[in-house]
Amino acid sequence: MRRVVGVAAVMAALGVCATASAARPVVVPVNNTDTLFKGACSFDVLAHITSDKEFFRFFSGGQVLITGTLKVTMTNLSTGKTIAYNVSGPARVTPDGTFYGEGLGFGVDGGTLFQGKGLFRVTPDGQLTQIGGTRVDVCAALS
Repeated sequence: MRRVVGVAAVMAALGVCATASAARPVVVPVNNTDTLFKGACSFDVLAHITSDKEFFRFFSGGQVLITGTLKVTMTNLSTGKTIAYNVSGPARVTPDGTFYGEGLGFGVDGGTLFQGKGLFRVTPDGQLTQIGGTRVDVCAALS
């Protein structure tokens, strides 16, 4: 999921939270990058960022919001088949490092690449749980 990819960046940037004021969060562009998923499907998948207008919003209490537009094209590198997704959030990271995605996202769960709409949670140790919504098996869609 775009969020799983960005969680490492959020965790690295959490130190910025201490400098944010209660009234105004510190706002920083996410700067998502293309991601190659090896082993998530029976073929390699490239997630190519086609529009990245996302921002981190760091709050003084340690919470981070991710807002804005993120669009990605997923490509089966064996066949060249592509599917475009709008994976805009929002998402938030709590002070304990738990990540909550609200809206659309993509990621790897149980060895399967998925795209989902709803609410999902990723704990600091990388465990993903879908709390609600729907899922699309991206591997099957790209086959």
